[in-house]
Amino acid sequence: MSEDGEPGRGSAVVRRPLPGETRREDVTGAPAVTRRESVPVRSSVRLDLAGLPAELAARITEHVPMRSTGGEAQLWRVRDSAFPGGERVLKIYYPNIEPRPEVLAQLKAIRSPYVVRIVDTGTLADDRFYELMELLPGGSLRDQGAGTHKFDSNSVTQIVRQLTDGLDTLHRHGIVHRDLKPENVLVRTDPTVEMVLTDFGLSRKLDASVRFTKRDATAAYAAPETWSGAVSPARDWWSLGIMVLELCTGSRPFDRMDDQVVQKSVITKPVPVDVVEDRRLRLLCAGLLVGDPDHRWAVDKVREWLAGGTPAVPDRRVPAEVDGFEFQATDYSDPESLAAAMVRGKNWEVAARRYGISPSPSWTALTTWLHQFDTPGRYPAGVVEQRLDLLGQLEKSHEKPNAKLLRLIHGLNPELPPFYRGVHVDLPRLRQLARTAEDGPPADRKTVRAHEVIDELWRGALLRVLAGFDGGAELAGVDQRWRDLMARLDKAVVAPPGGGDVTALERQRWWPAALAAMLEIAAGQADRVTDWTNELHRCASALAAPIDWFTQLVRRVGIDPASAYAALVVSGVARAQAQQIRRDEDARRQARQAREQRWAAHEQQRMAGRSAAMREALIAATALSGLWVFGALLSAKTGWLLLVAVAAGTHYIAECLLAETIGGDYRPRYSLWQQIRESAGRLGRRMQRSPGVSAAVIIGMIVLFGLLSQTVPVIAVAGAVAHVIWTAVRQRRWNVAHETERQQALNS
Repeated sequence: MSEDGEPGRGSAVVRRPLPGETRREDVTGAPAVTRRESVPVRSSVRLDLAGLPAELAARITEHVPMRSTGGEAQLWRVRDSAFPGGERVLKIYYPNIEPRPEVLAQLKAIRSPYVVRIVDTGTLADDRFYELMELLPGGSLRDQGAGTHKFDSNSVTQIVRQLTDGLDTLHRHGIVHRDLKPENVLVRTDPTVEMVLTDFGLSRKLDASVRFTKRDATAAYAAPETWSGAVSPARDWWSLGIMVLELCTGSRPFDRMDDQVVQKSVITKPVPVDVVEDRRLRLLCAGLLVGDPDHRWAVDKVREWLAGGTPAVPDRRVPAEVDGFEFQATDYSDPESLAAAMVRGKNWEVAARRYGISPSPSWTALTTWLHQFDTPGRYPAGVVEQRLDLLGQLEKSHEKPNAKLLRLIHGLNPELPPFYRGVHVDLPRLRQLARTAEDGPPADRKTVRAHEVIDELWRGALLRVLAGFDGGAELAGVDQRWRDLMARLDKAVVAPPGGGDVTALERQRWWPAALAAMLEIAAGQADRVTDWTNELHRCASALAAPIDWFTQLVRRVGIDPASAYAALVVSGVARAQAQQIRRDEDARRQARQAREQRWAAHEQQRMAGRSAAMREALIAATALSGLWVFGALLSAKTGWLLLVAVAAGTHYIAECLLAETIGGDYRPRYSLWQQIRESAGRLGRRMQRSPGVSAAVIIGMIVLFGLLSQTVPVIAVAGAVAHVIWTAVRQRRWNVAHETERQQALNS
């Protein structure tokens, strides 16, 4: 096997582990643990060297705890100065767990490359037992992929050859391993790849060929006689057969089964070996997995097989001693009549409840009864093996009871017409079932049942099973068309032509109805496409707003049912998008109207401030005009009064027009007094804060006018011109600010 876990050429393992990697049973999903593995594992962070025999403690210079899921002992990786290689494994058993001294004595004497080397044994100061053994850093066969990867034929053959030599060595020394499994086969990689047997905590030293003792082994690898307590070398050969089956299939034959189910399975029926593709390896599995230990292959047959021979395989069947089988108060004497009774009306529900759940007492009773019909010649070649394989598959299946019962009935009597849940299944019935699921009231019992049946037919591919019954051949074509339609529909819904944001559509909302619709089409109801197309056009015309991608999708829909129904599925998305567009437009319109109303209220309030603005403008113009009149009076030249009057009028007109135009915005920002204050800078701010300063400024201006009385007309005219210009500047500044405010108010 290759290092990455895939089958390789000529190697006995899947991969070579990293240097220093040692794991024995640290495997997720490992087979059922043994009794001794149920003991709580006690952890320790250091090795008490003082508790070891003095001679051994003196030799150990380094010690590191190793991972192990076993419950019998702690494992330490130690450096032994007496060993040229340096490193060994120290196994210290937990209190009250005692390995069998006679087994340890034999193991210490064994010199085989396929049996782990026990260097030393003894007891600690606290009477616990210990073993010192060789270190095998290659990990276990489980670590190398047993039960999860298929091994190639050459690799399996090499593993069998080495384990056969190892088992033969043990058996010749009178030792039965009793717990052979991939976790207990370590891998030596230096200088060559070798399988090494280890973990002999359950091993027995035999005084005779068969001995009876308390049952204790990993159930998945236990031979049928294990459950009666028999101990013989034949048990190890059965375990080897299960291991070979694992290596060939890449899966564990009894995975996730409890001990009672495994016991019933191996006692009542042969372990199926037809799943092994290689003919030679299939023969080996058949020979090793014979229920009768007296006829099971052992070392001589296995070696004959390894040499290229084809030893005969004994009869692997387990006879049952049951005559009749009672179902619904009637006895049945053959599988065919029992199957015919199960499909009738309400009998189906009873049969599904009893035999569609496995393992269960009813299932065990049925399968036990069926084994009496495994006699040669009763059925054509292969029928019995197929039925046994089917029973094994159904026992591990997690399908719903109705689906499991259908497969069981097909295995018992395929000559029956196709029935499912008590109803004869043909094309008209399928169309009727689909229409009920599509159009029936959602909470109606018939509608719910129709959806359940359709879902079971789909998930279990049961139409293909029904096609195997007499007269059901056309159902295989229905199933294929159904699946093709659903595949196209699924693709069309996820990425419809023309686009559209439909990938977030929850599958469970449309999938059940779509299953029914496509089943109806697959069963021959092609005219439904016309109904869907008409509904699509009605939907497109009723949208609250145009949706371009949906409009394009509707235009492209032809007679293809998957495309038509996909468009129906996404029509809900189109409606939702159209409604959202309409809601967004309404919201924008309402927001715009609200902003316009707020601006109108603002403008109304501004215009309402005209009166106050005009008053302030008149006061300011009067004050300014009064200066010119005062200056003219001081000059005593009445001819200048006309010029002063013109200047004063200009002040009144300019300031009042500005106040009338900008209304409430005139005060205080654009008023004459505010502009004079801002122009005066610090003096203006002081005048605003202090009436005394304002009075002093006014008196100063009066004095100034008195001194400059001869130039009053010129000043008045210049002031009027400046006032007009300054008013125009203020008007322009207000226009810009007012427009900016309006844009912000209407567009925010």
